[in-house]
Amino acid sequence: MREIADKHFPDNFVIQIYQGYLVDITQYWEPFPAAKRAIGNNIYESNVKSLADKNAAMLKNCFDRLRSYVVDGQLLEDYVLDHVKQLLECLRDSNVCIRWLLLHHNNCRSSAYREVVQKAYDKDRLVRFILQLAKFESQFEAMIRKLVQQKAQIWDEDQAACHEYIDDIAEYFAGNLNWGKGDADEGYSAWFKDVAAGIQALDKRSGKTGVKIQNLVQALEDIQVYDVIDSSVQIKHNIQETQKRLLHMVRIIALKKQMLINIS
Repeated sequence: MREIADKHFPDNFVIQIYQGYLVDITQYWEPFPAAKRAIGNNIYESNVKSLADKNAAMLKNCFDRLRSYVVDGQLLEDYVLDHVKQLLECLRDSNVCIRWLLLHHNNCRSSAYREVVQKAYDKDRLVRFILQLAKFESQFEAMIRKLVQQKAQIWDEDQAACHEYIDDIAEYFAGNLNWGKGDADEGYSAWFKDVAAGIQALDKRSGKTGVKIQNLVQALEDIQVYDVIDSSVQIKHNIQETQKRLLHMVRIIALKKQMLINIS
């Protein structure tokens, strides 16, 4: 019983065993001495206060984070892709603290525990927090759904643009484009042609694509140390735009339908 209590009930004691049916196991296990001793090692008044304070602090922290996210024009494509991990963490933490506080607010059989939980947080703030979280979830889910649905199209557009940027540099070094200087160089032209071919060969269905893209980004970063590259504004622009779009491809391919299930 001690193992079960430590593994499954280290920080909660009011659980839902069926829809709308809640059980306070500190009271439900009262007739069973071994179970009572096991849960008593984790659930006692000072620890309940610590857990209530912890979840109340998490509520305040998540509320502050939500208010910074739920701003007009904030949850746009680039922001969501750049911060998807932090957004998911905030969503998860918010639901965890709401669940704990709501379960333990009025459902503790012990009046002492119930009073400790109720004193830990402001009820009006909790209501405002739930409304803010609902708004955030709606906006976040809508953006993730849009990106998942358009993932293939976005990938193809980025890939085509990257290929065009690098192929233009290769054509410049081959002497076929006039960008203000006559820096024809077969070696550079061949190198950029190889990079363009590597970009074109990227497959969004392959599990190794992310590593290949990181290698391409690093190769483009390394080539910029040479004077002939560094001194050309047009070449540097094309390379930087390519790097930006390649990294965008990495982020967009990381989006999975499972994220929509997790959010829901």
